[in-house]
Amino acid sequence: MVGAQEALEVVDVVGEGKKEKFSEQQQQQQQQQQQQQQQQQQQQQQQQQQQQQQQQQQQQQQQQQQQQQQQQQQQQQQQQETRTTRTDGRTD
Repeated sequence: MVGAQEALEVVDVVGEGKKEKFSEQQQQQQQQQQQQQQQQQQQQQQQQQQQQQQQQQQQQQQQQQQQQQQQQQQQQQQQQETRTTRTDGRTD
């Protein structure tokens, strides 16, 4: 009985069997489109994560620059202190 029903669905062009199969194909296409959209969203999220990592690296570089500036200031202070005392005991 099942084989006979399948044969009727294939032969009958205007019948409900063809319409059902056609609607099933449409649903499958819609599902595929949804999956593609999800993949695009995932890619966007990955790009955002990469941008965040780059920002963190920039912040680290700024901190290093600040540390270098502090070291330079300390060196300048030491140089000024050594200059104030002369061999004859007089100060500038």
